[in-house]
Amino acid sequence: MSRLYRDQEEWTRRAILNTAGMGKFSSDRTIAEYAQDIWESSTVEISAQAQHCLHDGVCLVEHK
Repeated sequence: MSRLYRDQEEWTRRAILNTAGMGKFSSDRTIAEYAQDIWESSTVEISAQAQHCLHDGVCLVEHK
C-alpha cells in the first residue's frame, strides 16, 4: 500500500475507479430504509415551501 501511495498517478487512477465502481447512494433512501427496518415506520409525503436565509438575515422565499 505504501509503495502504491507513492505512485500518485496509479493511486489516483485506482481511487477514481474505486469511486466509479461504488453503488448508488442516497441519504433519503438510506434514512427511509432505516426508519422502516429499525423502527418499523413508514414515510409520509408532505408539502413544504423552501426559505433560504442569507448570513445578514435577508431571507429569500422560493415560489412554485
